[in-house]
Amino acid sequence: MACVFVSHVDGKSRHDDFTCNERYARFIVEDLISWVQNCNAGIATNECLIGGVSLSGLQAAYTALLRQEIFSFTLCQSGSLWWNDEWLTGFVKNCTTTGNQFWVSVGDQETESGVSHPPTNLVQDVDQISAVNRFVAALNLNEKCAHSHLFHGGHETRCWEAEFSDAIKWLLG
Repeated sequence: MACVFVSHVDGKSRHDDFTCNERYARFIVEDLISWVQNCNAGIATNECLIGGVSLSGLQAAYTALLRQEIFSFTLCQSGSLWWNDEWLTGFVKNCTTTGNQFWVSVGDQETESGVSHPPTNLVQDVDQISAVNRFVAALNLNEKCAHSHLFHGGHETRCWEAEFSDAIKWLLG
């Protein structure tokens, strides 16, 4: 097993890279996964897990849907699934089914809507909970195995850390 953490350069690049960006998904698959395999003999090109929180959770889910043959497991914690009028939920409806597993979680206090997020002023018209629920429903309609987890708390690191081990156990069995 190899674990890699990819950070962002700054707030603007975070908004550019993590909003269902096909170029960034190609970077993860073509550059990062290849690099990991070159450094670690025996690492498979399939059955990979991809994960993220907030905007990176949105991008992780998008990348997993684009490249289902590589990413069998997806961890999406408080994913910004509200992005672009819930575009990714519509995208799921057109995906072929492969039975990949998704852990999608959100906090019971993530009820904010009608806000913009600096530095690029991404507009969030829908609350996190509603967007997550619709995304999970779309995944399950498309024969994906999606586990929805509502945790107590808000959009914060301590909540994601608290559920991390349960999520990994569920995803990897």
